[in-house]
Amino acid sequence: MKKARWITALLIFALMVSALSGCGEAKKETGFTVEYMDGETVLKTEEVAENGTAGEWTPEKEGQTFVGWFATPSMSVPFDFSKPITEDTKVFAGFSAYREDTRSWAIVGSGKGDLLLSSNWGKVITDAHLLTKSGDNTYTITLDLYAGDEFQFAIDSEWHNKRGFGYLDTARDDAGNEIFSGTGGVGETAAKGQNIKVAVEGNYTLTLYTHPGDDYYNVNDPSYTEASREIFNLNDFDRITWVRNGDAAELSGVTTNYYIKGAGITLWADLYNDATGFARIGDTHTLTVYLKEGEEFMFTSLVTEDGASSVGSEYIRFENLDEASRGLFTGSGNIVASKSGTYTFTYNESTRVLTATLDSEEPMAECDYYIDGNFDGHSWNDTWYDPDYRFTALGGDMYELRGVNLTEGAEFIIQSFEKGATAEGKLTAYNFKYYRGDESFTAASPENSNFNIKVQKAGEYNITFNAYARVIEITSAGQEDTVHIKGSFVDSWNIIDPATNLPSDEFKLTSNEGLYEITMTITEEMVADGATWQAGLMVNTTTGNDGEWVGVSNLGPDGEDNVNTLFRPESGNNLTCSTPGTYRITLDLASKTINIYIA
Repeated sequence: MKKARWITALLIFALMVSALSGCGEAKKETGFTVEYMDGETVLKTEEVAENGTAGEWTPEKEGQTFVGWFATPSMSVPFDFSKPITEDTKVFAGFSAYREDTRSWAIVGSGKGDLLLSSNWGKVITDAHLLTKSGDNTYTITLDLYAGDEFQFAIDSEWHNKRGFGYLDTARDDAGNEIFSGTGGVGETAAKGQNIKVAVEGNYTLTLYTHPGDDYYNVNDPSYTEASREIFNLNDFDRITWVRNGDAAELSGVTTNYYIKGAGITLWADLYNDATGFARIGDTHTLTVYLKEGEEFMFTSLVTEDGASSVGSEYIRFENLDEASRGLFTGSGNIVASKSGTYTFTYNESTRVLTATLDSEEPMAECDYYIDGNFDGHSWNDTWYDPDYRFTALGGDMYELRGVNLTEGAEFIIQSFEKGATAEGKLTAYNFKYYRGDESFTAASPENSNFNIKVQKAGEYNITFNAYARVIEITSAGQEDTVHIKGSFVDSWNIIDPATNLPSDEFKLTSNEGLYEITMTITEEMVADGATWQAGLMVNTTTGNDGEWVGVSNLGPDGEDNVNTLFRPESGNNLTCSTPGTYRITLDLASKTINIYIA
């Protein structure tokens, strides 16, 4: 009997152990707890089986807009609801205080297609680059993107408030293929500030969602400079989505771009840079530029085929202007501006018709200019606002910085800032594309789009910058300037003496502390032959290379015995004398101002 009771007790104990074991297995099958958080507050909990997925839902909060769920309390990483749950998990709700975004967003970058090619890293922004606002703080743009293209979204050409790679919802397609990648970008903060680089070409619709009330500035990030802390902001809730609509249009192997050149605007040099070049969208080319009254100019073409560029044979002149636009100008061949102001030119490559508008008659904005680079022991950005490295205004749009020590291999550019600025971001950078001179300086690495001015020959240099022409000229600090008259009456504009291979002294101006002058007689024969000429600064007296040539646009006002009016032709920048006589011609080298007196 006792044995039977003992056996019974043993069976009951075994059943209890089995039951407890079963309870443990049941708990394991139940899985894990997912807590949905608003800060430290638990909004809801959910039990999820192991390797199951959490349920997505939309919480409400008075006065706030729900943005989405995040994997971290900092809300820097969106929560992936497709990811299997393998442990107890917290999910964090993002709420935003809604504020309408009144900013205009544009795509900025560089690439092979029209939009990014014309953007040129954001230096050009047209209506075509702007995203279309649709709904609450939602911006979209559809464009062709090609492998290797890089871009971001920003509110201006300085890339302020930029949104880059770190804002993408995903960089891969559903099959896991990489569509976009992140690469270095200006003012970057880890992945957020990186450029978006295209891996798979196609036609894409990109959508930017913004939450301006939640912008902040990461002032503790060591990659930020004082100048950039208030312009490169961050946002935990902004995001970029994309849809690939299909294949991109096939690229043409040959492209033609157009550039302005003129007597004052480029000193008649072919300068292919951001200030002189049209932005191209398909067959339409657009350029906005400030021109002075009397500026004589035209447009030249540059043809690029398979990456190699050469000067084209197509020119755009007065006859290409439509009837409505001709009232703003005079001329027959070249175009002459009737008023000073900011003009926008639009050229249709198919019809070869040029239209123009005078947008503003406000004078050209004054700026301060500084040298910036790794020269003479300096590092980039540390000469901003330093008066020792600020260019001195000489008058007449000319600025100069004298006695700069440049070591071989050093790189530098000229930065422009708003007049009087002491702690703001730069406006425009002028690099080798704006340089006119000999081979003492080259582009740092044009094959990689690095056009910093690189020093090939160490020395002490004077750097001159023409703010209107946007031309940089650099001369040795020990080199003497010389000025000559050059004209149709001087052996068909050739002032080189064949015996010495140097400029002839017959038409050389004498110098007296920066004021150059020459007295010369204009004969009736010279007037009958339509004698025209300009005064030119020879920046290389050993070879006779042309420097800057100054003409009608540099004439000062008439005064006592000052007969400048006699030398102003109906059009063009060449001086043309209509009255024979003996004249004293002076040139103030600092201001580049010409005055002509009866001798």
